[in-house]
Amino acid sequence: YKCQGGGTVILDIVISQSGKVVSAIISDNKSTADPCLREEAYRSATTAQFNADPKASAKQLGTITYVFLPQ
Repeated sequence: YKCQGGGTVILDIVISQSGKVVSAIISDNKSTADPCLREEAYRSATTAQFNADPKASAKQLGTITYVFLPQ
């Protein structure tokens, strides 16, 4: 990532049966305010791929935590 600072960004995500992230929302009160880190975390979360499970419910809820170390 190209950000200079460090911090933690926590996202609440929704995953489909096919393993794709269909929704990602940054948890504002638990995450750094740095817009660069937030953008990188959101981009990474929305492109994440999980194992497909046709027997799972249509949507699975979860969280992803990104911890960025200062560069």
